[in-house]
Amino acid sequence: MTAMQRLDGHRGSSMNPDNNNQNQAPRGQPPHRLVGPSDSQRIRLEAVSKRWGESVAVDGIGFDVVPGEFVIMLGPSGCGKSTTLRMIAGLEQASAGRIHIGERDVTYLPPGDRGISMVFQSYALFPHLSVADNIVFGLRSRKVPKAERRERLARVAELVDLQVYLERKPAQLSGGQRQRVALARAIISEHPICLMDEPLSNLDARLRGEMRREIKALQQRLGMTVIYVTHDQVEAMSMGDRVILMQGGKIEQDGTPAELYDRPATAFAASFIGSPAMNLVSLAAAADGAVIEGEPRCSVASHEAKGHWLGIRPEEIYLLPADAPGVPAEVIDAEYLGADSIVRLKVGSQQLRARLDGKPALTAGSPCRLQWRSEAAHFFAAEDGQRLAIVGHDLAAPSGRQRFQPGRAGAEGNVVQEREAQASSHHAGNDTPGVNR
Repeated sequence: MTAMQRLDGHRGSSMNPDNNNQNQAPRGQPPHRLVGPSDSQRIRLEAVSKRWGESVAVDGIGFDVVPGEFVIMLGPSGCGKSTTLRMIAGLEQASAGRIHIGERDVTYLPPGDRGISMVFQSYALFPHLSVADNIVFGLRSRKVPKAERRERLARVAELVDLQVYLERKPAQLSGGQRQRVALARAIISEHPICLMDEPLSNLDARLRGEMRREIKALQQRLGMTVIYVTHDQVEAMSMGDRVILMQGGKIEQDGTPAELYDRPATAFAASFIGSPAMNLVSLAAAADGAVIEGEPRCSVASHEAKGHWLGIRPEEIYLLPADAPGVPAEVIDAEYLGADSIVRLKVGSQQLRARLDGKPALTAGSPCRLQWRSEAAHFFAAEDGQRLAIVGHDLAAPSGRQRFQPGRAGAEGNVVQEREAQASSHHAGNDTPGVNR
């Protein structure tokens, strides 16, 4: 069953996202902004759940969306993000809790009465209709006067750059152009709220990048409130004013992209945000503090961190020669990506990844030392993954990016810092158990 077929059964079908004209901008509104943010665009969920028998898809979540905000619902497949969006749209009935749009309780209202538009992953275009007819289909079914339909169509086609394609059929368009038609159909309704369910997942990487920029620019120009569902963290970090990260039907973290990246609330959030993801290694007890499991020579935190997880982002790790201070490690391999390389490292019984500039001439099995700044270390409880208020030891890594100097590396593949003088002025780590710093 297609997205269009699923929606046909609802009064005021959201297949036509402009069925209901509530909260429209006045006629004659300038094309650069259809409506300004207002309280009618506020969305509020209160302890909302969705169950199918014993299966719990969404478990008592709640959040507010501020008018004019671009909110990303992010998470892996099956986490409940699309189900949450469908409950906001009215395509699924909440099992518990309340959903408010503006001052109205819309928990039990059909989709057509909620004053929203929606963009689907499948585009949901009529193959036998032209681009123009697809865009104005909802206006025609609602018997909007022909002159007004023509005026709105011209305005929206210009916004999404579809003027020269209006007479074509969807089969004659590229994937990105079809997605713009779906966006135009949502925009022409002039609803101040738009819900998007993984609208770019059918596009290739280049088109996804272009459409990310277009969607964000349109949202800002039109002043819409947008809730956008995706499993792609690049979309989340680049488009959202705010990210709601979900896992297992619950909200793991709700904050700005920078907050999720710089201060993840859980080990799951730490491992989901970032490419490559944050390194998570288990810590064991040693005489002078907590060490990475299997590597007893260099403590990385105080005793309270033992038995928990240490998180370090790959771009925060600095590689130094084997005779430098720091955490002893061994190179496993390196993956060259052009501007940088991802190096896999063995530390004790654990593995880490580091991001280095360029293409370092590293040799598998080469010994090296690792450093990072104390503020780059994150700690998470082993039992539930929650963030811990622990400060790691400063391993004396300087600020700035590291680079590889072939003339200094030799066969051992040693990596040195871009600012050696600064690094050498610090002591980094303990190499002898029992020695306190």
